[in-house]
Amino acid sequence: KLTEKIDYLGGLLTIQSMAGGTGSGLGTYIAEKVKDCYGKKPVINIAIWPYMSGEIIVQNYNTALSLSRFMSGTDGVVIVDNDEAMNICKMCYSLHHPSFFDLNSVISSSLKSVFLPCITGPAIESSSWKYDY
Repeated sequence: KLTEKIDYLGGLLTIQSMAGGTGSGLGTYIAEKVKDCYGKKPVINIAIWPYMSGEIIVQNYNTALSLSRFMSGTDGVVIVDNDEAMNICKMCYSLHHPSFFDLNSVISSSLKSVFLPCITGPAIESSSWKYDY
């Protein structure tokens, strides 16, 4: 197992769609099994919320079921809204037809700001590395 080879396991992240198919069904099952195996470690789910216009016909049902399983079976859920990522691509980057790469770049940038550590205050002057702003 890969987790046995690392020095410190702080927690686990899973990411899946909630509209239907593999993400909402198998993704919730895997997240629950990961939590069972690593019960003392936090397991956080990153759930991609479906488009309001609808990707598949039963997406609202799948989303409700997935969210209830995430809330009861893991430590936390971070919801990423597909419509909001699309609006950011269109309004901020002037992309009229954003690709999946564009959407994933916007989503990964917002997740990076949540999950990566930051240094503030006096520790920033004593740090051996600096941010490039």
